[in-house]
Amino acid sequence: MRWIAAIAVGAIIGAAVGMGGHSVWQQRRLYDRAIQDASSLVGTVKTSQEVLKKATAHITSATHAIASEQPTVAYSDLEKLRALENPFRSTHFSRKLYYALAPETVDLLFRYFIDVQKAFDQFQAVARATLPDSKKAELDDALAQAAGGGLPDVGCVPGGSQEPTCELVFLGSRSGNKVEVRLRKTSKQNRSKALAESWEALSEGPADHVLVVDPRRSRGVLGTATTALDRYKTELTQAALTLTQATDQEERLIKELNIAADLKTLSNTGG
Repeated sequence: MRWIAAIAVGAIIGAAVGMGGHSVWQQRRLYDRAIQDASSLVGTVKTSQEVLKKATAHITSATHAIASEQPTVAYSDLEKLRALENPFRSTHFSRKLYYALAPETVDLLFRYFIDVQKAFDQFQAVARATLPDSKKAELDDALAQAAGGGLPDVGCVPGGSQEPTCELVFLGSRSGNKVEVRLRKTSKQNRSKALAESWEALSEGPADHVLVVDPRRSRGVLGTATTALDRYKTELTQAALTLTQATDQEERLIKELNIAADLKTLSNTGG
């Protein structure tokens, strides 16, 4: 019976050794994969870096265009900006092993991811605010206003059955004593009104007339309205700031990822 006991003990010891060997092999395999994942992330961030360089060029070009002495909206750059593919989505770093990375590097990686997402969200916001035909018309009109002193050509249509009121309208094309008026600058629904050339003209059918608002006396009021141009400048500035925040992290992130990627895999150490 002793030999049976000896066989049983040997079997138990062999199983334990085998499990221990498998565990060590598994740990080595996971460690090696973590190094490979770090190397893969280096390549992903470098690819992202190249895309963000293109985005920076388009944002810079658009910013210079709108800030020049004769401001313009760089529609071509904005089209190209919108067409850029987000280079750093969650799929690029999910299911990765981070054993080889310092905790600070992992934090930096996720901050970079968040900033890239915010930047591309803002690129799309700029595109929505500028590239549809209706938005282009608003911006082009705002640019024309800025070139003419920054104030719109505005009139006032008298009205009100109980109390006198006056409806502010934009003035369009004129033909003799008639002028096209509309409630929004880009509206296609125009109404024709007669220019009020005297106070007497308003005594009969005041709603059929329009008074021209003096832009010089009304600059303080009309100039406070947020124009399409103001909104565009704000969107562009926000996109530029977020993009800068993302690109400022790239070199440090690549350097720290390379530290892990340059480690020797255990399969190559012979240990």
